[in-house]
Amino acid sequence: NLERADIIFADPDNGNLRKESFKQGRAKHGKSISEEEVMLLSKNRPMVVYHHNSRFKGGHVAEIKFWQERLGGSVSAVRFRYGTARTFFLINFNDELNAQAEQWTQKNWRMNKVQYVPVL
Repeated sequence: NLERADIIFADPDNGNLRKESFKQGRAKHGKSISEEEVMLLSKNRPMVVYHHNSRFKGGHVAEIKFWQERLGGSVSAVRFRYGTARTFFLINFNDELNAQAEQWTQKNWRMNKVQYVPVL
């Protein structure tokens, strides 16, 4: 039961899709999560959302900033660059959880493959 969950983790194969792009029932979109669903699930609690970075205009950092703005509020991120790039968006994390995420990335930084991106 998700109502009682302290934290939500979503692992869509392909990551986030903008609400205007997401079409329920499309086979390709079954591997994604709409930003509306993220907003609904993360309401009043922390959430981690996996996102497989795309060929976003401006690169991966621009894509992360785009999603931070779209998802609004308190959104930080952890980006991994090993093989293909992926990002975990940390939504509604309090100061303690964000500090733990940042410390973890600093401890596990290997050849510039892990990056913590703070809340905008």
